[in-house]
Amino acid sequence: MRPRAVTPGLCRGRGKEILTSSSGYDDISSVKELLPLRLFDLFVNITSEEKVGMASKGFTLIELMITVAIIAILSAIAYPSYTDYVLRGYLVDATNGMASGQAQLEQFYQDNRTYDPQKNAPCPGATKNFQFSCTGDATSYSITAAGQGAVALFTYTYTYTPAAGLIKATTATKPGWGGACPQAWIVKKGQSCT
Repeated sequence: MRPRAVTPGLCRGRGKEILTSSSGYDDISSVKELLPLRLFDLFVNITSEEKVGMASKGFTLIELMITVAIIAILSAIAYPSYTDYVLRGYLVDATNGMASGQAQLEQFYQDNRTYDPQKNAPCPGATKNFQFSCTGDATSYSITAAGQGAVALFTYTYTYTPAAGLIKATTATKPGWGGACPQAWIVKKGQSCT
């Protein structure tokens, strides 16, 4: 590496003047005076043994195996929780669709004094995750939401009769979610039937 060019004369370094050579280049001793000692030693005095020692540093096999094991354990715990969380988001289509259908049927009854689908009573339209079907007569109705795709194992009903009023029921769920419940919509794993 070629030394930096300076004009012949005096340079200031570390609070004292250094005489530069008449050829216009600093000699190595003047460069050493300009740089702090530790910085100069770092760049100039690195030996070949130190370079080899720095290049051979890395991770050991056991360190990599421990890291992979930790990631595997965290994944085994987190993945099922994540899939259940996503599934809960899909179930909202059923509950929202049936609640909307219930409001539409009540409005239809106010105008027509019947819930009968044969007389054009409204029924919620299908969504990406649920298919809706409606049955009814002059005084009662039932809305059924049957899952499709990722929620194919879930089926919910919303039934109205003058004697019992509105009844929410879960007729089928994914295994491990609590099974059928005649008095509530099961929308979360481990939810009790109350």
